[in-house]
Amino acid sequence: MSQEFPQRQPEPERPGTPGPSSAGPYGPPPPQGPPAYYATAPYPARQSYPQRPPATSTTGPKVMTFIGIGLILVAIAALIAGIVQVATAVSRFADEPSGSSPALDYVQLPGSLSFIGDDGEEYAVVVVSTSTTTIDLDDVVVTAPGGRSVDLDTASLNFENSTSDSHTDVRALTFTAPVDGVYTATVTGGSADLPGSLTAVDASELAKVFGRTALGVVTIVASALCGVLGLGLAIGGAIWWNTRSKARQRAASWPAGPAGPPPPPPPPPYGTSTP
Repeated sequence: MSQEFPQRQPEPERPGTPGPSSAGPYGPPPPQGPPAYYATAPYPARQSYPQRPPATSTTGPKVMTFIGIGLILVAIAALIAGIVQVATAVSRFADEPSGSSPALDYVQLPGSLSFIGDDGEEYAVVVVSTSTTTIDLDDVVVTAPGGRSVDLDTASLNFENSTSDSHTDVRALTFTAPVDGVYTATVTGGSADLPGSLTAVDASELAKVFGRTALGVVTIVASALCGVLGLGLAIGGAIWWNTRSKARQRAASWPAGPAGPPPPPPPPPYGTSTP
């Protein structure tokens, strides 16, 4: 058997206590909105600024271009100096007069030369051919005192220069004097009638020729590298210069952008009150 309980009755409103629908003594409560920390101030409108114009200075391109041109001029001068160095180092034997340094003796072919050699010293005979048909080195004969032929070695000196009007071929033979006395050099065989010359020198003179020739070759190679570098700088500088010149022309007609906001006023002096 279930027992029924009486329902709870609502308590009566106390005097002076506003109910859920009561306005109270000060009127209805204000509507509740979002908390104050959610409120944000509006951002100012974003200003548009003109695009920064490209660089227009031509100082760098000018310097680069003129450095390249200067290197090219230096390379040309060095190339000429190197060629002259090689040519004069070798061709000095082509027209060396007899009795002058460094020649011990000199003769225009056909003919023969003679000089005094010391036992054990090394000498060289420089053979110069002045026609397109060069003198065969096997036809060059050096005779020692007593009429005995001397064994000759071919030196590494070899220079050839051809132009439209002339041809010069310079080579050398070396030998060591077996005894003191007078040595004779001549051209025989099929090369006996060919134009040219013979020059007798100390073998040390060939080393000087090799040194001067090597210096000339190094100068020529260095001038070529300098010329390539100068040409690259000159071309690159000219292209850069042209680009900057066009940018300067565009910058001259560049539209002026809108004026920005005025700067803020300076702060008041310390100790003064602002209105």
